[in-house]
Amino acid sequence: MAAPNKVLFLIIILATASSSVSSVTFNRSCIPAERAALLSFKAGITGDPDNRLVSWQQGARDCCRWSGVTCNSRTGHVVKLHLRNEYLFPFPEEDYISGAIDPEDHSLRGQVSSSLLGLSHLKHLDLSGNIVLGAGMAMPGFLGSLQSLTYLNLS
Repeated sequence: MAAPNKVLFLIIILATASSSVSSVTFNRSCIPAERAALLSFKAGITGDPDNRLVSWQQGARDCCRWSGVTCNSRTGHVVKLHLRNEYLFPFPEEDYISGAIDPEDHSLRGQVSSSLLGLSHLKHLDLSGNIVLGAGMAMPGFLGSLQSLTYLNLS
């Protein structure tokens, strides 16, 4: 009869320990060097008509809470930047043809900064529908150095 009590006690101890670890790992804030890299990227953005980067502030310590930024919940590393221009296709085609809607009016403008190299754990980068490569510029070569990157959309 003592053996089942020991097993039950062990299960309770393990459950308590794992819930304590979970509460710690899900409260990670971003890595300071990665926050600096994001702020440097923002500095290269000269136009943000929809204020998508308004939450990206020097005083806001936790960049994991910034709009468009996703971090790994255990490590705090930035793993996703999703800054897609959502005005690309939410409207009927006739609105684009008539000129009633112009997605460029909602585009981030500026230059993609090599500071993104500071995001060594970045897996997903979506800057589609924005004007961040300049007129007729090719994809920045440094993006090929992001070794963790598995998704890239600059269309």
